[in-house]
Amino acid sequence: MTVNNLRVSLLALLLGCSAMLTSSSALALRPNEAYVTTYYSDATQSIEIGWQKRGYCGPNYDHGVHSPYFTMEIEGCGGPVVQRAPKIGAEWAEWTYHDALGNIVGGKRIECDGLEVRWGESDPDGAGGRIDYRVYICH
Repeated sequence: MTVNNLRVSLLALLLGCSAMLTSSSALALRPNEAYVTTYYSDATQSIEIGWQKRGYCGPNYDHGVHSPYFTMEIEGCGGPVVQRAPKIGAEWAEWTYHDALGNIVGGKRIECDGLEVRWGESDPDGAGGRIDYRVYICH
């Protein structure tokens, strides 16, 4: 092996390790979280064909078929989900506000690029309203 080939091989190895560390740290699980992936038959996402869960919330599983059409959510475990801001560039989050009767009255999203969008009421009704909160993976 020549010196140039050795340099190219070493550079490729270092770049590969760097890319692996960057992508894994962008999607690193926090304690009491799991990734839940749902796979679909096509881009319409109307027929579920597979499911995968990995993380700290109970047993991991992988059922059905994987496809390039999927959604990925972060599931909280060990109590109520902590409502936290998403990691910009790696996650996006959505809040849905409901009144006491369960009707959707507003919401908020923080997109993958950090853009924040709000609509409708900014808080649920004080008499029994609720907030649904989910974090999704950017892809």
